[in-house]
Parts: sequence; structure tokens; C-alpha cells
Amino acid sequence: MASGPDDTRTRYQTQHLTAYQDVQQVSDSPADTQGTSVVRHRWKACALIPVVIVIGLGCKRYSGPGSDWVNNWGPASVAYEWMLMLLAFVIIPRRTAIVRIAVGVFMVTCLIEFLQLWKPEWLQTIRATVPGRLILGTTFSWWDFPAYLVGCLTGIFLLRSVAK
Repeated sequence: MASGPDDTRTRYQTQHLTAYQDVQQVSDSPADTQGTSVVRHRWKACALIPVVIVIGLGCKRYSGPGSDWVNNWGPASVAYEWMLMLLAFVIIPRRTAIVRIAVGVFMVTCLIEFLQLWKPEWLQTIRATVPGRLILGTTFSWWDFPAYLVGCLTGIFLLRSVAK
């Protein structure tokens, strides 16, 4: 039994309709398909960035009990991770990218930490400035890595709340 042009057209339409429905089901999360949700998520992330920066700078200036831990390894490092994750989320505001953002930020901050072992003159000149010191750091410490990990793990929850 030979199939005619109508059967071929029907099969073609059915395949494309099914493919379209599959795409709709996969991408129906609000952050991925609706332009207004993406814009709203970006605005929420942009609004949180200055708040996190103030928290991080406040931690750097803290001088009370446990100030060494607060300034160098605790909340200041966590805020640093959150800020970088929020910046990345502004660029990629998808709920499906949150874990990848966390992994990427963790890898970048670990690389920046290892770069503190390298001390060429031009990099030391950059580190001598306040922004260079805050972004690149000055002293390598193994204790920064657990703080970066905590920052990225808690940052996942922060970004998920932003993406709601």
C-alpha cells in the first residue's frame, strides 16, 4: 500500500507539532521563556549586588571579636562569591544555569587565589590599588577555599530565590 502526498504531509505535521510540544514542555520555566521573567530576575539580581557589596565591605572593615576570621575567611569571602554569582546570573538569568554558575565562580575564585602566589611587578601594581586588593587579593591562604565553597553552595540558594 503506497502512501500518498496527504499521508506524508500529515506525518510531517504530526512530527513538527510533537517537536513543538516537546520544546514547550521543556522550556516552560518562567525564567527561560518569558521575557518579563528574565528581566525581573535580572533586576532582582542587580538590586542585590550593591547590598552584597555593602555586606562584604562591612565585613572587611569589622574590628570586633573574631575580626581576622570575618575579614579574611568568613562572611567577607562568602559575600565575594555571592557578588560574582549575582553578576553571572545577570548575564545568564536562567534557573537551569544556577549550579553551573556556582561551579564556574568557584573555579574562577580558586584560580584568582592561586594567582596570589604569582607576584610579577605589574600584578603587584594592580594589587596595590583598593579595587585590585579587593578583587584579586594579596595573600594566598588555603583557608579561603572552604569559604569559597560555602559561598558558592549558599549562593545556589540565593540565586534560586532570585529566580522565583
